Amino acid sequence: MEREIKFRVWDIYKKVFIPTDVFAVTTSNFSYFAIMIEDWEDYKVGEYMYPNTQTIMQNIGLQDNKRNDIYENDIVKSKTVLSEGISKIIWDTNSCCFTSKNLGSHIMDKETEFEILGNSFQNPELLERVQE
Repeated sequence: MEREIKFRVWDIYKKVFIPTDVFAVTTSNFSYFAIMIEDWEDYKVGEYMYPNTQTIMQNIGLQDNKRNDIYENDIVKSKTVLSEGISKIIWDTNSCCFTSKNLGSHIMDKETEFEILGNSFQNPELLERVQE
């Protein structure tokens, strides 16, 4: 099964998501970065985005119960056969997968029920509810 690889970008200083149609994501040496493909506000075509000013987040390939795409840094209410809770979606470098720490064995698949509550940028107060 193939899936579309999607990204979103959060501007750390402006505190907004950059529209997905004005940037492209490319890879280099096992990492990825974004480049502007259209002018938007004070961003210009060809300008790169950097980790100290923007946060690039990848779609994890799953959707919540309302069919919204789930991305890194989303705060979700999740439920599996074995556990449930509120957690932040992160990339686990050791396991090479997206994970939600409170799901016991780190399993996230189409059998997991999700509800997006917000994200760690627009809703930082939700981080207090995250269960490790």
